[in-house]
Amino acid sequence: MKFAKYELRKTCRIEIAIKVLNDRQEILDARTKHDQVFYKLLGKKKKGKLKNCISELNVQDNIYKSDNEIIVGWKQHFNKLAQPANDPEYDDEYYKQLALDLDNIIDICNNQTNTISVTEKDVQDAINGSVVKFNGLISEPFSICQGVKQGGILSADLYKLYINNLLTDIEHSGLGAKIGSICCAAPTCADDVALMSDNPEELQVLINMAYNYSQRERYKLQPVKSVILPVYPNRRKQQEPSFPWSIGNSIMPIVSQTTHMGVLRTSKPDDPNPLYEKREKARRAMYSLMPAGLHGKNGLDIQSLLHIFNIYVIPVLLYGLELVTPTGKNLDIIDIFHKKCIKQLLSLPTSTATPAIYILSGQLPIEGQIHKKILSLFGNISRQPQNSLEKQIAYRQLLMKTDDSNSWFIIVKTILAKYNLPSALYLLDSQIQKLKWKTMVNKEVSKYWKHFIEGHCKLYPSLKYLNSQYIPGKTHVLVNLSASNSMQEAMRIPVKLRIATGSYILMADRTRHSKNKGLLQGRSIH
Repeated sequence: MKFAKYELRKTCRIEIAIKVLNDRQEILDARTKHDQVFYKLLGKKKKGKLKNCISELNVQDNIYKSDNEIIVGWKQHFNKLAQPANDPEYDDEYYKQLALDLDNIIDICNNQTNTISVTEKDVQDAINGSVVKFNGLISEPFSICQGVKQGGILSADLYKLYINNLLTDIEHSGLGAKIGSICCAAPTCADDVALMSDNPEELQVLINMAYNYSQRERYKLQPVKSVILPVYPNRRKQQEPSFPWSIGNSIMPIVSQTTHMGVLRTSKPDDPNPLYEKREKARRAMYSLMPAGLHGKNGLDIQSLLHIFNIYVIPVLLYGLELVTPTGKNLDIIDIFHKKCIKQLLSLPTSTATPAIYILSGQLPIEGQIHKKILSLFGNISRQPQNSLEKQIAYRQLLMKTDDSNSWFIIVKTILAKYNLPSALYLLDSQIQKLKWKTMVNKEVSKYWKHFIEGHCKLYPSLKYLNSQYIPGKTHVLVNLSASNSMQEAMRIPVKLRIATGSYILMADRTRHSKNKGLLQGRSIH
């Protein structure tokens, strides 16, 4: 009986291992032949057991538990968001004036002779209506009477049009923060508006303008995001603000950090907390991909691992860092994490020489990747019209600030000199095309780090057997699979990499460092 159980468990383990191997072989074949199938299989594996994580849903004090009930709850939630809401604080007089203007427009259109005959139902079917998809189920359709689809292609642009009058009023008011004589009181992206001022009273006026506009246009401001974040550019001048800012009838909380546009902002410019948060987000992204085989030992082949790492993890790690521009110890936080991840994917120990992991993986150091993002953003600014706000600030900072300034444009100026690229003022005047600029940046950044890494590789005796040719963006020949493209061959690659990098402990090395080595030498044989 005991032997029968042993055989049964052995057979089950073998079948599970074969299934895992076949699944990963399918992903490997899809990566080299069909990209769409590859991402579909990867997404399926990435979800794992998380697709069933919603066991119950609470909507307006109603609890929904089964899948059919949950999808009804989702429909009720989104249907409420899609309907106009009435609030006692809304400006009804402004709303009545708009309704009167709309009636006048309709009367003018009805009096025209060349009209297109459509019914009200045709209009409703054309522009309104949506459904909720959950766990393979589709809800009943519901009407959309306000708002735009979250994450839709036009959602950001439509909201810019919707809120443009507020931004124009703030600009014409002359209040808020200024760089020189350039007003930059309300940097905005889609529906995220940041009001900035170094004067407490002016900031309160700007808040009132934004609040009154929301009451006229009948939308509510997010209370969680509506906070006051004091910024201290100088460590010596850190005095807690005492001004009671309010939005409507509510006092706005004063916080030391908050999230804006997906980036954690803090009161101190050199605070490492945003970098720690980036590291944790990237780590969670890696954990979510472990069911798909994103781990060094017994995972996918190394080329697939690096491909997945570049697509799903690196963007999370680097998001927003072209603006934060970490240096020194703050840069080390994500640099150490980046190198550790590559070593794990290559199945190499932590003691492996740093140049080896870049040569084998074809990855750029994290500093080089951040510099590419910074230069790409500056290229976008340089192609803006001459009267654009960003370009005016760029000219002003480059002409007025010294080289020891902390201005973002001075940092760009230093990076351009580091990679032997044209000067910042020349780029602003010439407006190089996007593709040409991207090619130039990739070439010069890769050239710099190729020379840097290959030069440092010669300083490590453990890398004497490794071909030190470094090609950014391309994996080393030891990492590449042969024509057979099999998972069996992929499992042998980590051993080859350990031997090539001098991190494979041979028996001779173990004996050389053994404490019992002297006992064998002192023993005489008769």
